[in-house]
Amino acid sequence: MLVSGAGIAGPAVAYWLGKHGFTPTIVEIAPQLRTGGFAIDVRGPGADVVKKMTLWPQVQALSTNFKKFVCVDGDGRTVAVLKVGALRQALEMDEFWVEVMRTDLSRLLYDQTRQKVEYLFGDSIKALSDDGDSVDVTFESGTERRFDLVIGADGQRSNVRNLAFGEDVSFEKYLGYYVAVAAVETSEPSLHTALVYSEPGRGVYLYRPTDRHEALAFFLFTQKEKLDCGPHEPARHKEILAHGMRGMGWEAPELVAKAMGVSELYFDSVSQIRMPSWSKGRVALLGDAAFAPSFLTGQGTQLALTSAYILAGELKRAQGDHARAFAAYEAALKPLVEAAQKQIGGTAPLMIPKTRLGIWLRNRIAPLAVSLLTATASSWKGLLSRKPSSLIGDY
Repeated sequence: MLVSGAGIAGPAVAYWLGKHGFTPTIVEIAPQLRTGGFAIDVRGPGADVVKKMTLWPQVQALSTNFKKFVCVDGDGRTVAVLKVGALRQALEMDEFWVEVMRTDLSRLLYDQTRQKVEYLFGDSIKALSDDGDSVDVTFESGTERRFDLVIGADGQRSNVRNLAFGEDVSFEKYLGYYVAVAAVETSEPSLHTALVYSEPGRGVYLYRPTDRHEALAFFLFTQKEKLDCGPHEPARHKEILAHGMRGMGWEAPELVAKAMGVSELYFDSVSQIRMPSWSKGRVALLGDAAFAPSFLTGQGTQLALTSAYILAGELKRAQGDHARAFAAYEAALKPLVEAAQKQIGGTAPLMIPKTRLGIWLRNRIAPLAVSLLTATASSWKGLLSRKPSSLIGDY
């Protein structure tokens, strides 16, 4: 079977498909494994999946050991500090929740699969034809092949989704923000620390995650209407970023100027994908291609890992009966997805307050809450000790 996308979900589902006796092929439009991107959380059922892969020690070793947010004003003076590292240590969270760089987790999953999975880098799917018995695939390279199933694990802007379901704009729920991320050379901030500068409706996060990575500049800004901009228009992306950050204080102008010069700028709308069904015939979607929750929820990675495990497991359980497997996969996962997507309402006001009052409240209440939780951790730490999710059974 063919899997499109070599990010997180693609190699993860290929790993489990291989374990269950299937023979997956992965096609990836990039010429090589992608680098860059966010720091991501491996937690919840996603952590349970990683433990079943016996990769938890390796993931822990990749931890960014993130310690604190430092909120600054326009002159660079510290106005608030959130010591989240102390809270994590007090609650012993590293046993079930680890932050890693996306590129590090992607590399780890690739290394676990590259000897047994056929990877086709620098190519993508041009056309699909599902005749009921299998799927004829035409690649952009001109190659034509036939597969039992096609799985789209190619992200929020999924090519497979567009080909199989049509470019239905109703699948995307735009949330009113744009985000850009660039790796930049800077002496700030100190290791494992994020500097945060906010103005109403926009903000800059400058984060140095580990000594193996450059600092990452995150730019967030509100935009009422979704803009006419495709996923492969880097010049347009930089134009929109410059406009969204224009006139901002602190070090924002310098960081935007550096972002203009990078070859790989991550840029996208902050959106969710909501679909009535994640499969059509012999084509199925998983991860962000099916139900992107948006990075503001912090749930994308755990949903990618969990959906990969369940989809592969249901295909094994159904002995290759794709219709039965796809239905069981959706029934099992949809409650978790719907709950994750609802979390946007709680995280967005913290990450990108829309008013000066919202910024003031965030800078005062959040540090107090973190300090209080840390001080009282011993009295309620046990509440966080969790059993493996019932979703992650044995296949």
